[in-house]
Amino acid sequence: ATSPMSDQIGLQHSFLAAETHGMDVKLIQRGQDVVFSGEIEVNTVAVARASADEQRDRDLALFPRDLHICCIDDSAPARRLLHFNITKWGRTDNVHIYGQEPSEAD
Repeated sequence: ATSPMSDQIGLQHSFLAAETHGMDVKLIQRGQDVVFSGEIEVNTVAVARASADEQRDRDLALFPRDLHICCIDDSAPARRLLHFNITKWGRTDNVHIYGQEPSEAD
């Protein structure tokens, strides 16, 4: 069943994001089940934890502080996750998440 809050473009956005990152994505129906899968080729390297933390700190230092960020999602768990991660890693408390009410999608 489709959520009455869904604008039904979530998969379109997923496919566009995957394509942007060079992923091979598929949507396959097997009987009553629909499976979304994605593959991406990655290279892994051994990195000391301290080095990874230092790189993250350098990357975040380049990100402007206190940006005004607005997000919309029709999924309550996704909205909570967005808010948590953006406020934690985006160095801003000026985050507004929309999508709980149908009028917010207009």
